Amino acid sequence: RSLSDIDEETIRLICFDLFHWSCLDQYCRSFPSHTAPDGYACPTCHACIFPPSNLVSPVADQVRRRFASTNWAARLPMTSSSNESTV
Repeated sequence: RSLSDIDEETIRLICFDLFHWSCLDQYCRSFPSHTAPDGYACPTCHACIFPPSNLVSPVADQVRRRFASTNWAARLPMTSSSNESTV
C-alpha cells in the first residue's frame, strides 16, 4: 500500500524507514515465536527494529511505546544486543 494513505497509522523505525503500522505488525506476527530479537529486521534495510537500550531519541521512545502494546514484542527485550557496544 502507498504511504500516502492519510487515514493509515504509520511508524518510523530507528533506521528511519517508515511503514504502515498494520503492515509492520503483520510482518512481525509472521515470525515464529522463538525468533530472537535481532531476527526482527526492517523489511527495507534489514536493521534490527528494536532500539538499543542506551539509545535516547524521540523515535526510539515512540518505537518502544508502540511495540509494548503488541503480543509479538511484549515477550522480547526492547533492545538489540548486536547494536549495543560491549565494555
